Amino acid sequence: MGQFTDHCTHLHDCARPLGLDTDVPLEAWRAVLDWLPTRQASLGVVPAGRLDGLALRDRPGLVLDCARRLGEEVAGPSEALAMALSGRTVALVDLDGPGVETLRKRVG
Repeated sequence: MGQFTDHCTHLHDCARPLGLDTDVPLEAWRAVLDWLPTRQASLGVVPAGRLDGLALRDRPGLVLDCARRLGEEVAGPSEALAMALSGRTVALVDLDGPGVETLRKRVG
């Protein structure tokens, strides 16, 4: 999942600033979002504590299933959530909710 997540996020690292459409399907982003809160992801992609006290919700209404999803809501497209959790500050503008400022401070 680490390599898959890298592929999805690096593709958007290149495409976003150029305004290019990419073909990462929603199911792929949801798989990435399922993995990002795990212990394995915390070893290199999502630093420990970044998700503490945050509840994540993607725009189609999926409440991401993880025990850490209690607290201030951060909502937005799956792509933007995955990018922000992975440390891409550029994606924060596509998110909303009371937890966005907390996530912004943690991302950097």
